[in-house]
Amino acid sequence: MAGPGTGGPFYAALTDEDDNVFGSEHYRWDTDIFRFALRQSEGEAALLEIEVVNPWIDAPSFKYIAPGQHYWLYLAYWDGSAVVPLFFGRLVGHPENIDDFFVTLQFVGRSSRWKVDQLVLAESLKSGSYFDPVFVDAAHRNDPQAVIDARPVAYHIDPVAHAVTVSHLLTGEDGVLELGEDDVLWGARPRLTQPPLDAVAAEAEAVWSQIDSGGSVFVGAWAINSYSGKSLISDWPKAGASLGGGWFVQASWALDYYDIDGGGTVQSSGGFTDQSPRHNDGDAISGSGSSAVPRTRAPCITFVIKEEGKGGIIGEDYADPSANWSATVGHIPMYRVDCGLYLQYQAERRRSERVSFSLAADLQPVLSDAGRTPEVETISLSSVDLSKPMWEPKPRALLSGAVARGQVALPTNPPIGGSSAYQICISPGTLDSVEPAYGDEADLTTADGTATFAFLGDSLPEIGEWAADTYVSRGTVIAPVPALSIMRSALFPAARVRTSGPSVSQGQIIRDDRTGSFQYCLASGQLSHFSWPNFSPFYGVPTLDGSAIFVSLGMQAPGGAFHICTQAGTTGAAVPPPFSTTAGEPVADGGVVWVSLGAGGPSLSIPAGGYPGRVTARNWFSTPRGLLSLEYVLNKSSRLLIERARCVETTLVCPFHVAPLVSLRKNATAPAPTLPGHQVTGKIISYEMTGDGQSGEFLVNMTLASSIGNGGSESAEDGVGVYAEPGVFAPGVQSTAGGVVTIDDAVGYTPPSPAPNDDGLTFPLTAGQAVARAQWIGSAALQASALRASLRYIIAAANPTPPLNVDGMSIPEFDSNRFIASRGPSTVDAALSGLAIKFALDLRPVTEQSFTTSYRVQTTNLRVPKMIDIAA
Repeated sequence: MAGPGTGGPFYAALTDEDDNVFGSEHYRWDTDIFRFALRQSEGEAALLEIEVVNPWIDAPSFKYIAPGQHYWLYLAYWDGSAVVPLFFGRLVGHPENIDDFFVTLQFVGRSSRWKVDQLVLAESLKSGSYFDPVFVDAAHRNDPQAVIDARPVAYHIDPVAHAVTVSHLLTGEDGVLELGEDDVLWGARPRLTQPPLDAVAAEAEAVWSQIDSGGSVFVGAWAINSYSGKSLISDWPKAGASLGGGWFVQASWALDYYDIDGGGTVQSSGGFTDQSPRHNDGDAISGSGSSAVPRTRAPCITFVIKEEGKGGIIGEDYADPSANWSATVGHIPMYRVDCGLYLQYQAERRRSERVSFSLAADLQPVLSDAGRTPEVETISLSSVDLSKPMWEPKPRALLSGAVARGQVALPTNPPIGGSSAYQICISPGTLDSVEPAYGDEADLTTADGTATFAFLGDSLPEIGEWAADTYVSRGTVIAPVPALSIMRSALFPAARVRTSGPSVSQGQIIRDDRTGSFQYCLASGQLSHFSWPNFSPFYGVPTLDGSAIFVSLGMQAPGGAFHICTQAGTTGAAVPPPFSTTAGEPVADGGVVWVSLGAGGPSLSIPAGGYPGRVTARNWFSTPRGLLSLEYVLNKSSRLLIERARCVETTLVCPFHVAPLVSLRKNATAPAPTLPGHQVTGKIISYEMTGDGQSGEFLVNMTLASSIGNGGSESAEDGVGVYAEPGVFAPGVQSTAGGVVTIDDAVGYTPPSPAPNDDGLTFPLTAGQAVARAQWIGSAALQASALRASLRYIIAAANPTPPLNVDGMSIPEFDSNRFIASRGPSTVDAALSGLAIKFALDLRPVTEQSFTTSYRVQTTNLRVPKMIDIAA
C-alpha cells in the first residue's frame, strides 16, 4: 500500500531538531531501513531502533557520523487517508555491532530541552495536597519525580511533538481506543502480575520549635513594710537578670520609701539647772545631755539600751550640786520598700506532632494462599524544621520576565565558566532571554537582563541574625529577631518612688510615650524620676535619662522581617538599624545597605507561620496548612495502592493500522472472550510497533493495565459544630469535630481536632499564664513581735559588766547580762532570723521542654475504578 511522496506506506526523513513541524516535505525515504522497532513504556521517552546497512561498508547516503549530517529522523505511516508521523527523534550513541554488515541505530524521541520542559511542568504541579515541600529535602524539591510522588500519574513525552505532560495511571486523558475483532490479531490474554497491596500503614511527623521573645509581662508593684527591708532591696532581681526557664527581668525597682539608709541622723543637745531654793534628798540639781537619732519618718521600735550618770543629788552625808548622765537609745526602723517587676522571656520549646493511619483500597478479592501474610507497605515521613526559614529556589530555566528581589535561582546547564551555585536577586528587573554566566564568589554580582543577581553559595545557607561590627557580603539574608520594648511610663506604676527611677540594662528598648519613638539603652543605669527626657524621634540621636544613656532607633522597632544585603560592608558598631517590616524598604547600617524582604519574598517562608524569632504555633496537622500535609501523606499512600491495584495486565497483538491511534495517554478496550462481558478495559502502559522488511510482518504489541477495584465514590460529611448546631453560624465561622473530608471523591478522612499535648501556654504570654505563684511570705507585724520579745537580750548584750581589777589582774565577776544575752537572740539579725519578708515567684518554664502530640486518623477505603471483573 503506497502513499504520497517518495516511498510509502512508511517514510523515513532525516532532518534537524528545529524542523519540528511535520509536513509533505517529509514524505520521503532518506535511508533504507530493513527492520524497525518503536517502543515506549509508561514514564519513558519513545525509543526507535532501525536496522540499516553499515555505512562504513556499503557507503549509502546516510553516515551516522559525518560533518553536516542530519541526526534527527521522522518515521511516518500512511494509514490509507493521511500520512501520520509516528516518531521524531535524535540519533543517540554508536551502534554496538559496528563491524557487522547490518547495524542498529537508536533514536530517542524527546527534545534537547526535555529536562527543562519537565521542570517547568513539575513546577506547575506543586500545588495543593499533591506536593508538600516540608516532607521533601531541599536537594529534591525540584526533582520532577519527587513532585509527582503523591499523584497517580506518570510523565509522558509525546513521541512526535515532544510535549511533556503527565498521564493518570488509570484514566487516559486522550480518550479510549476501542478495538474491535478486526483490530486484534489474536485474543486478549489477561494475567495477574502480582497481588495488590492489602494496605498502606503511614506515619508522618511534623517537627518545629515554638519560638517567641516576649516582654512587658507585668508581675506587679507593691509597697512592702519590713524590718529587714535593706536585704530585700539588695536582693531584689535587677534588670537583665536571668530567672531561669527562659525568663529574664525586663525592668525592676526596689526603693527605700523613707530613705532610711540615706537620711543621716539628727543631732541635739541640752541641759538644765534646778533653781529651787530647797531640795529634797535625791533631787538632781543640774544636768546636760545630747542625742543622735536617725533622720527618717519611718516608724521605729525605740528602746533604752543603757543609762549612765553620777550623783547629781543631795543626800544626808553628801551634797553634789552637779549631775551628768547619758543614755544609749536604740531605734529599729521599719522600711517601706516600693518594688515592682516586669519580665520578658525567650521561649524555645521543641514540638512534634504525629499522624498515623492505615489505608486500604476497596478491591475485588484475589485468590491467594490461605496462610499468606497480608502485604502492608509502610510510609514514614519526617518534616523539615517547620519553624526555620525554608528556601524554595527555582531553576533559572523556569524564570522569565520580571523577577522580584529575593528570588533564588539555580542555574541550569550553565555556560562554560559560569557558576552552577545558587544565585539571589538583589535588584529586581526583567530577565534576559539567554541565561548568563553567573559569578561563583562572594560579592560577585551578575547582570541578567535588567535584574542583578548575587552569588548565594554552593548550598543554601542558614539564615542568621544581625550582628554588630561584622562584614556582610551582597546577597546575605538575615532575620533580625523582633525587638522587645516597654513604654517608659509603664516602668513607673502606682508605687511612689522618691529618689530615683527603675534600673534598665544595656540592650533594653523602651518606647517614649510622648513621641512614640523607640530608644535603645546603650549604657545601663537608673531612669530619672524627677524629669522626662526629651527623646528624639530620629535614628541615632543619644539622650541621657537619669544615669542611663539611650540612642534613638526612630519610629520603627527593629526586627520581624527578612532583610537582604544589597551593598556589602561592615555593620554598625553597637546599635541595630531600624529594620522595616515593609518589603522593599532600605535601611543603612554602617557601610551596609539592607532591603526588607518582608515575610520572606518569593523564595523564603516559615512553614509553621509567624516571622523570624516569633513562631508560636501549637498545632500543625489540625491547621489548614497542616491538613494539606496530612492529605499529602494520604495521596502518597493512595498512589501506592493504585499502582498495585493495576494488577491485571493484558497483552494485545494488533495489525499495524492501529498504530497511529496508540498513545500512552489513552485507555483501550478490546475483545476478551474468556472474560465476563467478553471485553477488557485498561490503561495503555506500553507499546511496541515493529516492522520487518524481509518477512513483511508489521505489528503493534500493546499492554493494558487494569485495576480491580469496585468503583464508586466517597461523599463528604459535615462535622458537628463545637459551639453550636449546624446552621447557627455561617460555614467556616466555628470549628467542627468529626465529619469526613474527601480527596477527589476517592478517599475520605476525619480531620484531627486540635488537642495539643502541652502545658497550655499560648504565646504571647500574659502574667496570668506565665506566673504559677507570686506570693509575699512573712509580715512586718510578725517581725515587730519577734523584735520586742528579743529586746531584753539585745539590751543585755549591749551592757556587759566591766571586770574587777585585783592586784593588777583583770578578773571578770559573774556577769548577769552576759548570761541573759546568751538565753535568746541578742542582735536584730538574730531576732529576725527566719522571719525575713520574701517574695516567692514561680514561673512556668518556656525552654528546655518538648511536647509530642499523636493523632490516629480515621480513613475510608480508597475507591478504585472497576476496569475488569475478576470476581465474576
